[in-house]
Amino acid sequence: MLVVALLTSTGLGVPLPRNQTAKIGFGRLPRNQSFGRRPEFAATPNADVQTTPYGPPPEGFAEESSGIMNGSYSSLVLKGNVRAYWTMDDTQHTWSNIAYKKLDLLGKSLRFTVDVAQVGCACNAALYLVAMGSTGSSDGSGYCDIQGVGGSTCTEIDLLEANVKAVQATLHTQRGQECDGTCNQYGCAVNWGKDNQSQYGIGSVIDSTRPYIVDAAFDTNGAMKIQLQQDGRWLDFWTTSTASNCRTGVPDDAIRMVKEEMQKGMVLTVALWEAQDDLAWLNGNCGGSYPRCDLNQASLVFSDIQVIGGPPSPPGPGPSPSACKVLANTQCYGDDIRDAGVVSSADACCGACTSTQSCKAWTWNRGYDQHCYVKTACSSQANDTNCDSGLLAPVRA
Repeated sequence: MLVVALLTSTGLGVPLPRNQTAKIGFGRLPRNQSFGRRPEFAATPNADVQTTPYGPPPEGFAEESSGIMNGSYSSLVLKGNVRAYWTMDDTQHTWSNIAYKKLDLLGKSLRFTVDVAQVGCACNAALYLVAMGSTGSSDGSGYCDIQGVGGSTCTEIDLLEANVKAVQATLHTQRGQECDGTCNQYGCAVNWGKDNQSQYGIGSVIDSTRPYIVDAAFDTNGAMKIQLQQDGRWLDFWTTSTASNCRTGVPDDAIRMVKEEMQKGMVLTVALWEAQDDLAWLNGNCGGSYPRCDLNQASLVFSDIQVIGGPPSPPGPGPSPSACKVLANTQCYGDDIRDAGVVSSADACCGACTSTQSCKAWTWNRGYDQHCYVKTACSSQANDTNCDSGLLAPVRA
């Protein structure tokens, strides 16, 4: 993420030792535009860390924020100024007792659904990996990133930074503020939407007013490929041959650094924040169809975050049309197995059903609270413009 920071005098272009501490102040990067900055949070009391369940119990996310996060096992909703980390046990509420879920994605993919319809221009919806330590401490979360927010610098892989106007993915493996082809603080990046909306934006190929899927695949050597999917169509977004920092292509030493960090394990982080300078590096100028966001009104939904085992292959088309045929504007009453939590699409609710034993039907409360209910049947149904439902095919994959 491009965030304002002043480096210590350790030199530019030097690969980062893991989680090296570098006490820094904040300023503006000497570039031909202004940049936003990540959330700066007051130290969270060690005995009062808020957590939200996510994934198989007791996993969850631990918050370091002044905003609000909620969800239930398959979905996260972020509102306001929020940053949170995937943890092993959501029942722990002190940083010194919190252990982070460390991801090694070599030969695997990380896939998730995101809904940025309520994240306006100049706000940043982010999901990324950082080379944090395994636990927090009595001093706090131990957060680090490439810009040194929180006082420590480390390798950072931005799988998604987005709002309704633009989307960007960036690899950062070393210090440096030069436009020189390295994956430094500027990073090796691909951006859709900053200059035009031919691929991404309201009503574009990836329609930012509707949920879409992100798939980040890593080969066993550390090379990354990110694809976006909506309406069953996969698009190549970020690759080692298209990412650039003034020169196109990712250097071999950056790929090697990804492999090294993955072998140690990286921490998945989600965030929502705003910039007072329009977040110009991400989305250019705001205005017209893309007015500035109000962070207090912004809302971001991540759902179905999953690691898919390798070796990686091109993502498949997702659930078959027959399995996920939607009964629009319909609510199925009763027959509930469980509340699968907040999801961002009818397809995501269908996915929750296909992964639940004995599930044959589902209802997504689209216009109410966005909760998904998985069911043994749809024995009673009625028209409801705030709901979508569906029945699974008799034979399930």
